[in-house]
Amino acid sequence: MLEIHGENFSPHLKMLFGNTEAETMFKSPKSLLCVIPDVSIYSDSWRCLRRIITLPLSLIRTDGLIYRTSYSFTYTPEIHLPPSVRGAAGGREGRAGGGQEDEEDILLETIHQEFTRTNFHLFMQS
Repeated sequence: MLEIHGENFSPHLKMLFGNTEAETMFKSPKSLLCVIPDVSIYSDSWRCLRRIITLPLSLIRTDGLIYRTSYSFTYTPEIHLPPSVRGAAGGREGRAGGGQEDEEDILLETIHQEFTRTNFHLFMQS
């Protein structure tokens, strides 16, 4: 869920992630709640990618009028390698240094995920 704070909200507004309308609930004239669309809408092979997807956030009225905002939402990939890649990575561990490289990649990705999660929570609190 994503909570949006602003002014003059009404039950006739929906949140757009890029061009995708999110399920949106009116909470008050200063707050809307919306369900974040699943990332698979934007990328079929999300689990295998190491790229960030950033989408502009907009509001749309029931009559079709779109209000653009200066905000965006970012999906950050998590490391979930497909079985074929995991098997290949396991085979490299027998070579000198291969296992350490894999461990360093996983450590860097974990740090990146935590950093992104922390920034997201800080953004949502401000």
